[in-house]
Amino acid sequence: MAFSRILLYIDSTEASANAALYAILLARDLKARLDGVYVINTKAITELGHVGIFVQEEKDLIASDMETDALRYIDNVEKLARSKGVELHATILKGNVSALVVEQARKLGSELLVLGGLRDIRSRREELSEDSNRIARTATCPVLLVSDDDDVWQDFEER
Repeated sequence: MAFSRILLYIDSTEASANAALYAILLARDLKARLDGVYVINTKAITELGHVGIFVQEEKDLIASDMETDALRYIDNVEKLARSKGVELHATILKGNVSALVVEQARKLGSELLVLGGLRDIRSRREELSEDSNRIARTATCPVLLVSDDDDVWQDFEER
């Protein structure tokens, strides 16, 4: 099956960086459109505010920092994509990470969703709350999990 529309979930992890490299090469080889989505997890900030850990000023500062980080990560992926002749169509969303990524894939008509490999889960609670795991379990399109592997970086450099 050839995919013509790929959605890459971008976050701040090394696994996401590997997934980005793989998705860029895949999009180039398949001549597919590459969309990207970065979700700022506002739910976490809100929950911490409700329990009194942050005052509003601190919540605003953290939200601003998270938006700056999102822009930086997207910019890095866009540069990598351009280096391989691929255009990244990226979007920043705010809210519940897994729900928004799955919804974005559906909304865009993505035929493949690319995620960084799942991290080791130490408990059932972690398994249910870990974003990539939840995305992989609830996506309505095929999901490609890219493992943390030095070969991805090497392959990207060579191709």
